[in-house]
Amino acid sequence: MATSFDFTEQQKSAILTHDKNLIVVAGAGPGKTRVLVERYLKLLEANPTWSLNALVAITFTREAALEMRNRVRQELESHLHNAPTLDVTQRWSKLLEQMDSARIDTIHGLCATILRANAAEAGIDPRFEVLEPIDGTALLSDVIDGVLRELVSDSDDDTAKLFAEYDMRAIRTVLSNPDILMADLDDMPTNADEIFQLWEEDWVANYDANRQRLKEDPQLGVAWDWSPPSVPSDDKVMAIYLRLDEEWESFFEGTVSESCAALDNMQQAISLRGGKAANWGGKEILAEAKENLGVIRDLLKAFRKRVDEPPNETDKRAAEMLVRWYRLIAKVRDAYQAEKEAHSYLDFNDLEAQAAHLLNTKSAVRDRYQGVEFKQLLVDEFQDTNESQWKIVTSLANIDDDVALVTAQGYCNGN
Repeated sequence: MATSFDFTEQQKSAILTHDKNLIVVAGAGPGKTRVLVERYLKLLEANPTWSLNALVAITFTREAALEMRNRVRQELESHLHNAPTLDVTQRWSKLLEQMDSARIDTIHGLCATILRANAAEAGIDPRFEVLEPIDGTALLSDVIDGVLRELVSDSDDDTAKLFAEYDMRAIRTVLSNPDILMADLDDMPTNADEIFQLWEEDWVANYDANRQRLKEDPQLGVAWDWSPPSVPSDDKVMAIYLRLDEEWESFFEGTVSESCAALDNMQQAISLRGGKAANWGGKEILAEAKENLGVIRDLLKAFRKRVDEPPNETDKRAAEMLVRWYRLIAKVRDAYQAEKEAHSYLDFNDLEAQAAHLLNTKSAVRDRYQGVEFKQLLVDEFQDTNESQWKIVTSLANIDDDVALVTAQGYCNGN
């Protein structure tokens, strides 16, 4: 006999709101899985013509999927046991018979199901084997070994220069990172000079943007517009003001090169020592003059920190290393992909990427699922979706509709 629960009002709203998309926000422990199962059952109760497969429930671990399957099965058995009429009995009995094929699975299980059902459209072998993470790691390790052996034996390959900069363990660690291996490098520059030029252009753009922001800074405006009294030019503090005045236009209006030189000169010139109070008409005015110089000094220091130094010879060397990394990562990625294709393997990243591509490029496939074959999509731990998973979810559910937000805090009490 399934356990009955007393749900809070917020949880009831999450269970019974069926006419719009719903995001349920709750902390750990308040019974989200219980709410998800109850919503699943209430959708079946409210739609007597739906088959079990009209509902799709996505979890992010197999353990969670198994737990939800077991709970749904228990609830179906309970509904069958307590059915008031023959028609209702037949309804719940039929749904219970469909449990073995219920679409309660991990995101990867759902992706595999969709890809097998649409293998021709996806351009893959429908008999593909899902490569479990542990097996994928082992296969990738073998592929990396092969690529590195080949690289060591090819003295003409410029990529081999990486071995002079990094030890083998560090190289293997980078190549074994799935996020790096799956990164889109197709549009990356393959020439170190091009990369360095892009860095220079980005640095100049950042410099100009920060220079304009500093020019418009009201704090700088107040400090710079402060007018000192008539002070002898040989006074140490007055000499600083005169030097800043000489560099000001070059810093704000000159080329980036002229501006950098002016910045150096201004920062070197500013000192808060010296100055004769008698030249300034008293200690208070001299203190005010130094205070304004302090503001200018601090703002220039913050500006330099934001823009940092322009790309230099060290960056040129880094660009060369980056090209070699691109090439090595591409070699491993291509070899790993070829090995998977040779055995009709798809790893978890492949499942997500290919399912997302299929659903986003084949409208006939997407339209067959969205709101037709799949009437409702329930996603557990929705906040953990990555880009590919997000594309899959939004292809299967019409998120253009209104979305209701339910904060389902509070615990459901079993009895």
